[in-house]
Amino acid sequence: DAETNWSWITSDDRYGKFYAPERVRVVARQNGVPTCIEAWIKTAYTAAGAAETISSMGLSKEIPNSSDLNYSLALIRINPQGRTLEYLEEIFYNKNGTVLASHWYDKPRLKEINSQSFDENFYDAIVDQVFNQGETARAKAADRWITLWRKVDAAADFADALASCQ
Repeated sequence: DAETNWSWITSDDRYGKFYAPERVRVVARQNGVPTCIEAWIKTAYTAAGAAETISSMGLSKEIPNSSDLNYSLALIRINPQGRTLEYLEEIFYNKNGTVLASHWYDKPRLKEINSQSFDENFYDAIVDQVFNQGETARAKAADRWITLWRKVDAAADFADALASCQ
């Protein structure tokens, strides 16, 4: 998307990861605490990353030549309390911005977030933007998983938000 400003998150020898801060939306709250977040992410591929992605996602019929795959955009939904990320839609492009494959998932692809997860960097950056609790900096800390669903309230000791993104 030419009008979108993509913020770089991280990159390695296979992937570059970006997200669009202005396209992060809280779509559900419980007791004032965000429980469901939608956002757009972008993955840029090196030759090795493209080949790995096409193979692991079974895209070889749609994208027979891995050198054609340049980047993908995805609409994701995050449940911060459940530490999950769902892919709702993915669109794969060549270097000219031509769509090579597009998938809308009736049953979203659910990923649990942990320190070995491909999607951890996306999760950290987006949750950081919404909660402003230093999730990205804490990613490698021993007490990594902060309690995002607990809100201290003056009228009560605390209120727990339901961990639902439906």
